[in-house]
Amino acid sequence: MGNAETPTWVIVVVFVVWFLNNLMINFYNKWLLSKTDFAFPLTYTTTNKILGWFCALGVLTGSVASGKGSFPPASKLRAQFKRPMIHIHGIFTALNIGFNNWSLVFISLTINQLLRSIVPLPTAALSTVFENKKFNWQVWASMGVVVIGAMLASYGSGDANLLGIMICLGSVFSGAAWTVVSGMLLQMGEEPLDSLSVLFCSSPTCILTTLTFALALELNDLVAWFQDDSRPNVGGIFAVYIFSGGLLGFCYDLIHQQFIKVTSSMSMGIAGNAKMVLLIVISMIFFEKPPTITSIIGILIGLAGCFWYSAYKLTSAQKPKPSPAVGPSEKTGLVGENTSGKGS
Repeated sequence: MGNAETPTWVIVVVFVVWFLNNLMINFYNKWLLSKTDFAFPLTYTTTNKILGWFCALGVLTGSVASGKGSFPPASKLRAQFKRPMIHIHGIFTALNIGFNNWSLVFISLTINQLLRSIVPLPTAALSTVFENKKFNWQVWASMGVVVIGAMLASYGSGDANLLGIMICLGSVFSGAAWTVVSGMLLQMGEEPLDSLSVLFCSSPTCILTTLTFALALELNDLVAWFQDDSRPNVGGIFAVYIFSGGLLGFCYDLIHQQFIKVTSSMSMGIAGNAKMVLLIVISMIFFEKPPTITSIIGILIGLAGCFWYSAYKLTSAQKPKPSPAVGPSEKTGLVGENTSGKGS
């Protein structure tokens, strides 16, 4: 489902980098927000995005200085900042990452990943509405199996609670919207954007969104955390936490956008399944309590749904596409077919 002009080896390299970075940032965030006393996910998300924005500015400036690129002219940047879709992208980026980080305070990484695995379900629904794509019943059915598995796994886990699950579901729906909006910005329109421009232009809106929530919900507790005399060198600890997470977050945002650009928004669901299996296995070994029979059954059901979805997508991608009609018969493409040239 990649773009025809993108070499296979490029897609493979982008996938491997995305995969490793995804593992690193998930385990780092879980460790920081649930294994240390730094329980400020919204502040953490805000500082990550601020650091990421400056990193994007640095990359753009460096490319200009090296002669390998040109900084977008001010008129072009102003035009992008005036696009409502850019600000929608920034808001959904904030909600996706902020809710996901917040959920890690309350639920295990296993439950978090199982719930996150149903992102293709709302992604398919939104793609149907906004990208005029159509999906087979197997997409909806396989994701329904994942939902059942996630519910059983959550019920059988001592590390899950209703608040954490609801927050994580908020991240799921925000992540689906973020993925579809990213695909529309990167692949559609008269002038599709590159991944760095999307990140650079949408970051101010994202930062403002997360900052508003952080000030409203975490400011008093954060001040108390800094004033605790039992914590030596609190400023240095804060800087290490923030810088490490911010660097990982910037790399993930950049490679995620690039992955969507060289494949498609729905391809993220297939790639995410392989990552999810490894995350669950490592998380259960190193981070969580021994699983119950109910949670194991739920995890297996959830994984079965993920593999069903992946198998369907791979099979459908290998089917030969019908030859385009020519002459007068082209008119038949107007009835019940997607003639935009974009696959599902």
